[in-house]
Amino acid sequence: MLGNKAKLTLNIPNISKSFPFRRKEALVILLWGVVLGIVVSEVYWVGYQTIPLLYYYKQAYGWYDTPNPTIWDLLLVLVVSVFFGALISDTKALFYGYIVGMILAFLLSFIYVLFYMWNVLRLEYLFTFTDFNWEWAVLFAIWNVGKIMFPQVIFLSLLGVVFGALIRERFGY
Repeated sequence: MLGNKAKLTLNIPNISKSFPFRRKEALVILLWGVVLGIVVSEVYWVGYQTIPLLYYYKQAYGWYDTPNPTIWDLLLVLVVSVFFGALISDTKALFYGYIVGMILAFLLSFIYVLFYMWNVLRLEYLFTFTDFNWEWAVLFAIWNVGKIMFPQVIFLSLLGVVFGALIRERFGY
């Protein structure tokens, strides 16, 4: 039993101080992740519109012909990463922001691929809960997005972020 003078206090730390980046940097990282997610989703969509085997047979994952980023997609990833890398002011925020941005890009494009398989390819049999078919849909979506992102998009975005940070340090803005 608590006495008359005892007070129950709850010490909650300020959550915003525990993040390694500020609001502006968080917005930059969010936008960068969204742009990369849109680029990966565009690569997937264009691949399924142009590869005849995938377009005709509506396969969830093309074992031989899969969507790959073109040189213009990779150049866009590099330029966007340089731009967003130059906007982040701290190295710690840059490191954690890169990780958060890549995870966000992966999740956005993963969700897009799932909806594309469900609504456009009409692979409803992969999304039933009988016999755990939904696990195949998740696996195919992870494979599709992983093949598009690794290694080219991940490497070029890291290279772009590092170049952006070097440009920011060199010209000091």
